[in-house]
Amino acid sequence: MQLTRGHSRGDTLIEVLFAISVFSMVVVSAVAIMNKGMEAAQRTLSITVTRQLIDTQAQILRMAHDSYIAQYPSAGYTGLAATYNTIESATYSSANPGSDFIGSTTCPANVKRGTTSSFVLNPTNPTQLITVDTNLNPSGYPLISDTPSISVQGIWIEAVRKNANTTDTPIGYIDFHINACWPGPGSDVPLTLGTIVRLYEPKAN
Repeated sequence: MQLTRGHSRGDTLIEVLFAISVFSMVVVSAVAIMNKGMEAAQRTLSITVTRQLIDTQAQILRMAHDSYIAQYPSAGYTGLAATYNTIESATYSSANPGSDFIGSTTCPANVKRGTTSSFVLNPTNPTQLITVDTNLNPSGYPLISDTPSISVQGIWIEAVRKNANTTDTPIGYIDFHINACWPGPGSDVPLTLGTIVRLYEPKAN
């Protein structure tokens, strides 16, 4: 009896190259999707951290204002009331700070408008008022740090006063514009967040 031996055919060079090309495209696409996912996660995390920082500034402002109202009028404010008295006694512009940095390709390096300085409150020492004028360009998330030295990046407060000098405004108030700007992961346009806290001045007796 004669046995017929089968012959197996191997893959050609073109088939191997095609398989490698398909595999490479799949790997590159997977890596790109992973990078996009990581950038989205970093962006979400940075927004969450910044929102918490902004909320902290707003909360300290309200606490300082409440303490100021409780001690008003006083010849010698103490604690947070003294901090708010310093803020309230400053000369602020009546012009709207605006949002000229929104949509820009860079965060503002100088947030001092004329003679009016911006500021932040130290979260670890709320009675400490930190003047912010320049060097705001953040390398990462917005932050306020006092170790080893005071450092403020990407966050500032601009105050706009409305005096009680018209019938429309029987009680004066200050609008605190809390702004944040920082580099967006995977984007040429920085991320921005902001809110406004309006605090009324006590009415003189």
